[in-house]
Amino acid sequence: MQAMLVGKWQIREAFRNKQATESLADLYFSFSKAGKMETNLPLPEAVGTSAYSVKKGVLYQTQGDTELTYQIESINDSVLVLTTTLQDFPFRFVLNRSTSGHVQ
Repeated sequence: MQAMLVGKWQIREAFRNKQATESLADLYFSFSKAGKMETNLPLPEAVGTSAYSVKKGVLYQTQGDTELTYQIESINDSVLVLTTTLQDFPFRFVLNRSTSGHVQ
């Protein structure tokens, strides 16, 4: 599953507390083969380059002592669906694989 993540994913739909939200309209996740990731998720603990790993359908984003977790609801060649809880709110991200900005 980790190999399927490699590349850049851009938001198609974002939901906060089961309601569509436009505040994450530019959200992206980018994953490298080397186990590094970047995102512009607007949280201090998510900004910049982080390490990532996948275990049993859960994506772990680690930066220093902070770890964020995302459940991989589904993934295929073109669509990635992540769910997580941030600041006590449930979020669901539906992302499309970007054809540009591929990370090595």
